[in-house]
Amino acid sequence: MANINNRIHELLASLGIGIVIGAGGAIILERIFNRTSRELGKLSDLVAEIRDELDKLKTVLSESTDSASIRSRGVRKAGSYYSIHPSSGDEDDDEFEEAYEVFTTAPESLLYKDAPEYQVDDEELSEHLKEVDKLFKGSEDDVISAYDLLIESREKYSRNAQVLWRLAKSHMLYSGIKSKHGESIEQKRLLYEGSEIAKKALTFDNESADAHKWFALLIGSLAEYEPTAQKISNGFLFKEHILKAIELRPAEAYLYNFYGRWCFEVSMLSWWEKRAAQAIYGSLPESTIDEALSNFLKAEEIEPDFYNANSLMIAKCYIQKREYTKVAGWLEKAVSIGGETADEITARTEAKTLLPQYK
Repeated sequence: MANINNRIHELLASLGIGIVIGAGGAIILERIFNRTSRELGKLSDLVAEIRDELDKLKTVLSESTDSASIRSRGVRKAGSYYSIHPSSGDEDDDEFEEAYEVFTTAPESLLYKDAPEYQVDDEELSEHLKEVDKLFKGSEDDVISAYDLLIESREKYSRNAQVLWRLAKSHMLYSGIKSKHGESIEQKRLLYEGSEIAKKALTFDNESADAHKWFALLIGSLAEYEPTAQKISNGFLFKEHILKAIELRPAEAYLYNFYGRWCFEVSMLSWWEKRAAQAIYGSLPESTIDEALSNFLKAEEIEPDFYNANSLMIAKCYIQKREYTKVAGWLEKAVSIGGETADEITARTEAKTLLPQYK
């Protein structure tokens, strides 16, 4: 059976099926299915145990590709976001939908927001945390200085969750800097170390929303390094810890955005994709467009216009729900809200591209 599973996995890979988790812990199947139903029949021949399932999947696929509602819209990826645009109508009837991909790191603009302030009895520690939090909001050199300060104080505060989650955060921010400079080995080291530090922070304070948040984000950032089975496991972990962070800090808009993005990505998996993945890897996390939308709207309720990509994702949820009259207003918000980080610029550009189609 193990040999059969290996052969299934190899063929799925050749057809363009992969499983990836983003920083949001999101699980998504990359499909680049520029193949015919004849190739799916090839999969059926290899694995007798799932022949009946594949026949059902092919039937669903055939019905979907003949459906005007599916052929009327195409999907492409732009930057870290899903672009939904009118189809040209030239797609081959045997093609699968184009790939939905996920961001592999959390949005930059959300990582550099102010850390919440806490009262601590130790005045020296309080000043130390304030200095670190101030550096987090500065330049790349400031972020590196924050990392260095936390490394220096690590032994002294080795059992302090507030120091440890900030140290984990500094690892993630520093890994982003290393990535920009092409230092992939250091980037990987920082992400793995950071995830372990965040995990340790939770052992000292399981009621720390920040420790749960940064553990989830770091777990999600390990996507490109993990085998598929671990990626799926991490997807469940991401959901668990982001929901715990929301429970502990229900008034932080960014947490709802992180979870909403995860829900959106997971909800975009089609039925036949889930069944194909489950045949090999077992269960997958589940969510719906409605769950994604409710989280994005909750974020807006808490902090209106806080992040233009949140407005863009609300528009995309309404597109998926075919509630087109609600789309333009949110796209206009995404265009008008300020912000100059890479993800905010990408969101604004995409909203401008989509807006004429829904006005």
